[in-house]
Amino acid sequence: MANRTDRTQFDFAPAGSPPQPLPPRQGLGGIDAVVLMAMAAASVAVGVALHLQAEIGTVLSATLAGAVFALLALVHTQKRRLDRLRQSELPAVRQEPALQNPDASEAALDIASSQLAAAAAALRDSDSATRRQRRAAPTVTANEPETPELIADHGWGEPGAVEALVRQYARDLDRSTAPAGRPNFGTQPKPNLPMAPTTESENAPQPAAQIESANAEVIRKAAAGEVEIHLQPIVALADRKARLYEVFPRVIDTVGRMLTQDDYGPEAESMGLALAIERAALLRCCTIQRKLSERGRARAMIFRLSSAAIRDRAYLQRLIGDINPDPLLSDLIIFEIDQREIEQGDGVERDNMEFLAKAGFRFSLGSAETLALELQELTVRRIGFVRVTPSVLNTEQNPAAVSDLRVGGIETILTAIVRDEDARVGRAFGLVLGQGALFSEPKPLRPDVTASVAPAAPKRTGRTRAA
Repeated sequence: MANRTDRTQFDFAPAGSPPQPLPPRQGLGGIDAVVLMAMAAASVAVGVALHLQAEIGTVLSATLAGAVFALLALVHTQKRRLDRLRQSELPAVRQEPALQNPDASEAALDIASSQLAAAAAALRDSDSATRRQRRAAPTVTANEPETPELIADHGWGEPGAVEALVRQYARDLDRSTAPAGRPNFGTQPKPNLPMAPTTESENAPQPAAQIESANAEVIRKAAAGEVEIHLQPIVALADRKARLYEVFPRVIDTVGRMLTQDDYGPEAESMGLALAIERAALLRCCTIQRKLSERGRARAMIFRLSSAAIRDRAYLQRLIGDINPDPLLSDLIIFEIDQREIEQGDGVERDNMEFLAKAGFRFSLGSAETLALELQELTVRRIGFVRVTPSVLNTEQNPAAVSDLRVGGIETILTAIVRDEDARVGRAFGLVLGQGALFSEPKPLRPDVTASVAPAAPKRTGRTRAA
């Protein structure tokens, strides 16, 4: 078949050679003949259908069939013309004899390699000249803005890095290192980009002491007993004299800062030492109470039990065994539990409260949300104090609630007093006791008391006294 008009623009070529272009299709091919025959058959079918179905005359139906055939032929002709226009507009593939001839390809690659090496040398020389000019230029002080000449290295690092990179490229492009025959582009080594110098401290492994938190060691010491007790007085609103105290455990870090429970609590819980610190603080309070009782200066202390402690019967049993409470001590240590923990608990809290009550201890109901409480239930659970905030007191609907609790032997304490207005509202409700920053912040014990129960704490300037 000498004239193949149905071939695509590029015919298949032997492996390794570029595709060969073919001229656009010309004349009538086999596909065109089949298409015209199909058009004629369709036109005849349309004429027969018009003559039989629409009852149109033979001449008229033949005329309409011829018109349909002419229309289809015109569409096909226009399509052929558009195809030839598109093929003529396609760019012809330029045939490079050098690429077709393997021997000529070697020479072309030699020329390209030489040109690239010359460009690399020019870049190297220009970079060296620029660096010499920069060295000869006067030094710019820190207060002067940087000029474009001072950042000519474009972030490559050390001086000479660009020159070294150019030399590396030149060596990689040198074909003298390639095997005989065709150049091996697939096995050329990649240039090693210069890296910024690193110090030994960056790569050195971090010691465990630096990875661990700085407070981990002081938390362990606190769990072993090195915990400090701060007391905030609960005063009589009439004369503002201390009647009892609330206990606030404190931990001193390595630089002498005082850490509150909010500071060390989360880490102590993650280390599993939160209950151990709580136990150490309670044992220290018991020791202080016994020592102060010998001097006749003991005051009741409210010690708040955490949620984990009030739910752990085994922990409470060991705690009672360590305290070995006597009637005097059980009257001076008052455990506080929040109202929400008791009401929303699953009953474990109530059972453990009963266990502590049998050991002789009393309780304080902390964070009370209302004073509308069952007096009989409070009495059975040995709750002697109810603590409310000014916001709860302002929403109280029963003005006689404080008096009703006092009749049952339960005293209401107004906490978080920061303004004189809060104290006046408390007195208007008949409250006797109050606590807050208006009267005093939590303070450490006197040095003579702490010296008698434990080794002396480190001295700190500006230390106030609470007892």
